[in-house]
Amino acid sequence: MSFTVIVAKTVAIAALKYADLLPYRGTDYIFEVEKFADLEGKTGPYLLYSTIRMKSLLNKAETKEFDVKILEDKTDREIAITLLNLPEVIDKSYEVKSLNDIADYLYKLTSVYNKFYAENRILTEEDTSKKESWLALTKIVKQTNEMLLDILGIDVPERM
Repeated sequence: MSFTVIVAKTVAIAALKYADLLPYRGTDYIFEVEKFADLEGKTGPYLLYSTIRMKSLLNKAETKEFDVKILEDKTDREIAITLLNLPEVIDKSYEVKSLNDIADYLYKLTSVYNKFYAENRILTEEDTSKKESWLALTKIVKQTNEMLLDILGIDVPERM
């Protein structure tokens, strides 16, 4: 099988799994291929694309070790606050025996990160402390996304 076919299959499976796990298991929903396969919005392909973009950004960074030193902007803090909510989401998901809370949280975290990504030029930032903090946030969000996608049974391809 070619790389393209493998990626297409992985993305298609992600679209189906995420669409199925997002609503609470006791509710009905209508599956719409166009809606759930979109690269924008609450979809598996959106989550995969965003996670792969984070990975690519980290691979392009000059250094590989960084720490969060500065959280100045509203979006930086919003990412940190969203990350701090993860244990609560995991606990709730376990208590109700449903993965929809994790699926919803994953979308919220990724959306907040994408807003941050759109607002900042991470790799070209001249303030070293700020750049290092942004790369550290990126690494934490990427690792969190990968962990949660794994919990949902969704594989992340190397690239799309």
